[in-house]
Amino acid sequence: MLSLVQEQDKPDSPLILVILGGADGFYPLESFEPTPEGSDLAKIAGDLMLRALAVAHGNWSA
Repeated sequence: MLSLVQEQDKPDSPLILVILGGADGFYPLESFEPTPEGSDLAKIAGDLMLRALAVAHGNWSA
């Protein structure tokens, strides 16, 4: 699972894109500024990451 997280009750803390699951359990990928622009960039990066993981999974399964 891919999630965008931020420390609770701290709106000035960075947004962090993380992968949950797998061997490590929790793997931070990238951090973003806690602004509307940072949130938009995080969502775009997350979408790209999901697409890349889907392609990789398809190649592993073949």
